[in-house]
Amino acid sequence: MGLIGNIYGFMGYYNHSRGNTDKAFQWYRKAEEHDVTSANYQMAYGVLLLRTGQYEKAQELFNKLLVFFSGKESVKNNAKINLALTHWRMGELDLAVESMTELHNKLKNSRTYGTLGYLLLETGDWDKALQFNLEALEYDDLDPVVLDNLGQTYYRMGDWDKAFEYFKKAR
Repeated sequence: MGLIGNIYGFMGYYNHSRGNTDKAFQWYRKAEEHDVTSANYQMAYGVLLLRTGQYEKAQELFNKLLVFFSGKESVKNNAKINLALTHWRMGELDLAVESMTELHNKLKNSRTYGTLGYLLLETGDWDKALQFNLEALEYDDLDPVVLDNLGQTYYRMGDWDKAFEYFKKAR
């Protein structure tokens, strides 16, 4: 049944990537019913669920990916990042920061810097967010998410000139 599920998953991804959300949902649901085995299609479905506010279902899917694809580091890491974002959207900011910090300590890259940097902003601890986002800037001074996070940090701290400087660089 995995083959049929993967074909349906591909159709979901195809429609998803073209902005046809309703059709994507139809195909992803069919893929799920037919035991889709592709982590990529499942991850894409989870992201679509997250973006449309279906947090519990997204959380369930990302947890499933962590269990069934635990040997594939890239899948596991993407699932952890998306799961942290799901926790944040569900109002569990502390859990989101904790899990992203744990992942970031094992895997430092632009995605973990960008995600954790933004989550730290959401905590309201501007000093901690600034320190972390400056570290992120040292890691990658061209990444638009890192630059935007730093702009957001300075904006929230009331330094509009510095904020504008980083916002300009981010675009």
